[in-house]
Amino acid sequence: MKKSCFFAVLGWILAAFCSCSDKYGEGPVNFSVWYDYDGDRLPDFDTLGQPDATGAMLEFDIESVPEFATDRYAALVTSELTVDKEGEFRFYMYADDGARLCVDGECVCEINAAVWPRELVTVRLTAGRHSIRVEHFDRSGKERLRMSIGRTGELVHTYGSNDAPAKDIPDYVMDEAAVSYERFEAWKGDDEVVVFPILTDIHSHERYSYQHIGYAVKTDELFHYDFMVCLGDIGLNVGPSNVSRQYVEDVIAFTRAEMDRYKGVFLYAAGNHDWDDGQGGVHTDQFLSDTFQKPALEYADGNLHLVPGKVYCYYDVPQKNVRVVLLNSEGSRTQAPAYYLFDDEQMEWFKDLLDNTSPDTAVIVMSHYMPHPIGRWHNTPEAVTLASNERLMSVLSDYGTRRSIVGLFCGDSHVNTIVTEGGINYYITQGLGGVAVRDMMDGTTHEFFDYRGQTCCDVIAVKPALRQVRSFRIGAGGAAYDCDFVY
Repeated sequence: MKKSCFFAVLGWILAAFCSCSDKYGEGPVNFSVWYDYDGDRLPDFDTLGQPDATGAMLEFDIESVPEFATDRYAALVTSELTVDKEGEFRFYMYADDGARLCVDGECVCEINAAVWPRELVTVRLTAGRHSIRVEHFDRSGKERLRMSIGRTGELVHTYGSNDAPAKDIPDYVMDEAAVSYERFEAWKGDDEVVVFPILTDIHSHERYSYQHIGYAVKTDELFHYDFMVCLGDIGLNVGPSNVSRQYVEDVIAFTRAEMDRYKGVFLYAAGNHDWDDGQGGVHTDQFLSDTFQKPALEYADGNLHLVPGKVYCYYDVPQKNVRVVLLNSEGSRTQAPAYYLFDDEQMEWFKDLLDNTSPDTAVIVMSHYMPHPIGRWHNTPEAVTLASNERLMSVLSDYGTRRSIVGLFCGDSHVNTIVTEGGINYYITQGLGGVAVRDMMDGTTHEFFDYRGQTCCDVIAVKPALRQVRSFRIGAGGAAYDCDFVY
């Protein structure tokens, strides 16, 4: 591992310690690194001997360091935090593979190769100086260590990567899109198609990945989409967003600005990281619908039908005889648990909608969460969620025996796969979210890529007359992730 590689990992800590405000930021930030660390738990740093690299830094810009891939190191970082007045401070940390945070010599947060590598803790600090110590190790896979410090309504540091909408579209976006478009044109031929891109799992907290929405909008110049879709997890209740209300408002504004680049119908399905799921978010179904669904009414010419107070809806594609249904997999707070649930009220609406859909209309169903077991990550859902999953799959299968369902398209799992069961195609696209290999279900894949120099977007094309579908990957993985199926 090269010394410069560690700085990219260190930058997440420095972003928290090196504030632009003098009342908090006090350097230097001191670091020590041990390369070729072969443990699978946090080490006892007193037994590691002399570090391979040491130093101190006062300023750091995470965007100045490119993505890197290296494994097996241990790192120790220390600094001081100066508090102007006593109060409650929230420390958020995300680590892969493990990390420990100590404040004034007391361990307040530890992640030790956890399956869910996030922690948010609240610590009361008196006015004055406080010592901060972060221990970290990486064994394999992604190298991640992110941290934010804040008090109520205020971040000690706002990450510089999230400070504005994109001004320019990088050259690589249209270069990647042009290659995918060639494959699309060859497949399309003279047949009529319905074509749309799926953006999902943007996870804009702590990074500028919301700009990829604007990147996908740019590719409309080639594909001439019938509509666009975002399947949620913009990232409104995690990372710094659950520390600062202003931060999440910025993410919302910047995301909406990217969507507004598209002068057409931009559809949206709520993700579990977009609303109040108990992690500190404040967003209701009505808020999400007003913010991410209602603006599309301007372009829908009466074909977009929103359910008042809810965040599920449907859209009839003009002149294409295709109906697109957006479901809410986050429960609408009508039943426990808070998310990963298609609640009873919504299911009654959905069944009634299907029963009143013309027999010759092809139906495309989309949601953030995948009810089929192939999308369940590493966790076992609660009984009420399993019952909800089975109910939705039963409704789809029953309708599919009588009429035409293209499939159920989802995100959430950050993987690529398609399975067909009960005559229904269950399709997952990975989007921009990351995933640990240990969390992937058998039969799924994930393309690891650098979102700062490459995009990841699947364009879906449907030939209703032939009942054929093909996806075309723009960016990460390219043609290897194109997928053909029928309905």
